[in-house]
Amino acid sequence: MRIAFFALAALVTLAPACNGSSADVDNILMLTGDADNGATLYSSKCASCHGAMGEGGIGTALTKEAPEHSDDDIVTDILEGISGTQMVGFRDQLSDQEVADLLAFIRRDFG
Repeated sequence: MRIAFFALAALVTLAPACNGSSADVDNILMLTGDADNGATLYSSKCASCHGAMGEGGIGTALTKEAPEHSDDDIVTDILEGISGTQMVGFRDQLSDQEVADLLAFIRRDFG
């Protein structure tokens, strides 16, 4: 019984953070991204792991992965990182507009 209480308390404590993340993603998806600015950001923030042409390396090959993932998934991965991988989150390093720009570039160049 005591364990169930702590599990429930943990879920209640985490719930607002999850809702905030979803709201952040929704706000970003409402923006119009600039793919050219996204290309500049990609070169400086992403290419060292994902490759200059999205071919992969330390990070996944975006040419293969991006077409199979939703915009919501991609934005969430950019913001939060991917657990169990070396992909770190960029929530504190990029503005909402910059994330929208990266998404526009990824969609334009990698599908």
